[in-house]
Amino acid sequence: LRRRVILLGFSQGGVLALNAGLRLQSEVDGIIALATAIPFPDRVSEATSQSPPVFFGHGLLDPCVSYRLGWESHQLLESKHYESEWHTYAYGHSTGRRQLRDVSDWLHRRFLNGAAARLPRAA
Repeated sequence: LRRRVILLGFSQGGVLALNAGLRLQSEVDGIIALATAIPFPDRVSEATSQSPPVFFGHGLLDPCVSYRLGWESHQLLESKHYESEWHTYAYGHSTGRRQLRDVSDWLHRRFLNGAAARLPRAA
């Protein structure tokens, strides 16, 4: 397998992952953004064939980064033709097994194809 660059961030780390990944475009293979939102929505350009896919995971009960702000970030990327996948969780500003399993599944689907069966899966 060739080396892949996947940016993953939670909360403020997600802001960094989104900001860097959306600017670097073809230098990044994917972005995983958890409990976060796009920091400069007005600076997001249209997707190209080189734009990285994005996984969003957000807690419906998040008191720190509003669910609505995360959802609007996902909607913005979709409107700009990015491959953006949204997942909602019954969490606050945290993560859990279900979210980590969804991230693992997304990585397997997106980047491992047939090799997925040979690699361990998240519990």
